[in-house]
Amino acid sequence: MTYHEQTRALKNLGLGEQEAQAYLALLKLGASQASAVAKEIGLRRTTIYPILQGLAEKGVVNVYFKNGKRNYAAQRPEWLARAFSRKLNLFETLIPTLPTQEKIKTEKLGIRYLEGKKEITAFYESLLDEYETKSKKDRWYRIISSMTWESIDPDFFLKFRYERSARGISTKLLLTADSRSGDPADPQLLRESRYLPEGYQFQDSLDIHDDKVLVLSHTNPVAIIIAIPEIVTAFKVIFDILWGLTPE
Repeated sequence: MTYHEQTRALKNLGLGEQEAQAYLALLKLGASQASAVAKEIGLRRTTIYPILQGLAEKGVVNVYFKNGKRNYAAQRPEWLARAFSRKLNLFETLIPTLPTQEKIKTEKLGIRYLEGKKEITAFYESLLDEYETKSKKDRWYRIISSMTWESIDPDFFLKFRYERSARGISTKLLLTADSRSGDPADPQLLRESRYLPEGYQFQDSLDIHDDKVLVLSHTNPVAIIIAIPEIVTAFKVIFDILWGLTPE
């Protein structure tokens, strides 16, 4: 690894340019006085003192006196790696408790975004737990093309249907006409389905719940969750209108 790469690696750990240079100089020189470090990296002695003091405050170097003169010794790189690892682990434990602008905006606006298969499937799994605590009157309303919905993760969603019904959660579905061939008719699935006319095709899906709406794009895949009561109510009304206009 070149000197430039070593310096850059240390900067990635949070050291400044001159702090990284001073640390590398101490590793090369061993325990030294400030004047020797300054000479090694081409700085004035008056400039190096605050740099070394900053490294000492960060625990990157140790300070001790020998023959009445202040000496500096670099911590071993292995120690440095462990120290930063401990700091990172501590910060990671704090992440769930830290408010973020995204979270604040979500709570304020009632909008949340999901990106990627992993986040989307995890959200669907969480819905099953939600419905188990709800009244049996609460139903799951959906407008989908079953084939494009399943295409996100075929194994997951095929199993998901049966997991949902096993928990006693019923659904009303408005399906695109192309869903007829692959849509299961198993009565154990607790589904009531109607099919939209041939001309109505779409690649996205819409899930309407009592307190939220999920709009899912299958091509990316990405989703938007809207938890604004007035908008949820509007979607429910639209679903009821389409359901009434669609033949059984």
